[in-house]
Amino acid sequence: MIDSTEHSSAAVLRQEQALLEFSNAILQRISIAVPLPEVLDFIARGIEDIEAEMRCSVLLLDPSGKHLLHGAAPSLPDEYNAAVNGFAIGPAAASCGTVAYRGEAIFVADIASDPLWANVKEVALKHGLAACWSSPILSSQGKVLGTFAVYWMTPRQEVSCATRRYVETATRLAGIAIESAQREAVLHGQVEELRRWQQLTLGREGRVLSLKREVNGLLARLGEPARYDSVNDSGDTS
Repeated sequence: MIDSTEHSSAAVLRQEQALLEFSNAILQRISIAVPLPEVLDFIARGIEDIEAEMRCSVLLLDPSGKHLLHGAAPSLPDEYNAAVNGFAIGPAAASCGTVAYRGEAIFVADIASDPLWANVKEVALKHGLAACWSSPILSSQGKVLGTFAVYWMTPRQEVSCATRRYVETATRLAGIAIESAQREAVLHGQVEELRRWQQLTLGREGRVLSLKREVNGLLARLGEPARYDSVNDSGDTS
């Protein structure tokens, strides 16, 4: 007869191995610069695989720091995603809006009766969303980047330990993915600015060179020596 403790230990090991594989798969996508929406979608689906009833959502804080924008929500209705896209954060702005405002996780056991949802609960209840656990996605400096939310279709009083482990890990990795994408966007912008500057500089140099040739040509027609000896026939400057 196998001791129940051995069963428990084996289950924990399998869970830890699965979590490690999930984390590595996310990091691998980040390392090869997979587009952010695809990474966030992969994270959300990975969490949803833990429990059939769960629905995940990732919202991103906009540059103004005042509104949340759609990041990923593969199993939530399009109508609901559209309704929360651009949602203003605040001290009592449902789950995610409040989390982004406070910078701390919030568990709502029953959306229908929780005061945080008082003004907007209809949109969630309409789509069968009954409970929500939302956590802030933080940067390496502790700045709020967005929110990671898990919804359930029935009210509940707690979140399982396994779900907590997965979601906490996924939230940290979502922060890494968002920061990586932001750095990539900044770098891309700098490269584009450099290209524009180079094109402008080369264009200006070309116009100056052309003007010098015109002046030399005019002087030649007047029988006078060239003013710009550095301009040769091949178009190069010495």
